[in-house]
Amino acid sequence: MSDLMQDLNSLPRMGAVRKINDMVKRIRQLRVHAILLDHIRMKMPSVFGKEKKKKEVLGDLGSIFRTVMQENNLSYGDFPDINKFKKGIENMDLRKIPKLKGDRMKKGQRMVDLNRSLKCIIPNLLSKVPGISNAISTEVAAGGSFS
Repeated sequence: MSDLMQDLNSLPRMGAVRKINDMVKRIRQLRVHAILLDHIRMKMPSVFGKEKKKKEVLGDLGSIFRTVMQENNLSYGDFPDINKFKKGIENMDLRKIPKLKGDRMKKGQRMVDLNRSLKCIIPNLLSKVPGISNAISTEVAAGGSFS
């Protein structure tokens, strides 16, 4: 009975933790998608040979994923399923993808905001959840998850 009461008392805290964990996961996935799309966009020619290069890029997504992962020190678990990603970009004009440092992305400020949210805002949110230690907040900022 005491275990049941303890579990019931921890439900609101664990719900908040789960929501924050989901937000961290989405932010990390968004960062990876943005970086991947920017990398792919940069590989595309500006005038001639777009379709040929697009086929080449779609056929070499595995290598592109590895390159982006290594160059940007990203976690494999944050990357999308390669087949779903391929299906999603097959019909896109890859030259129309906004640049990470372009006007639509506020000259790179959007990525700075995402990184700041992972390093500062999320740990601050976690510190306000009763029963969550500061060590967990630091782990999330470093890219880990928590339960």
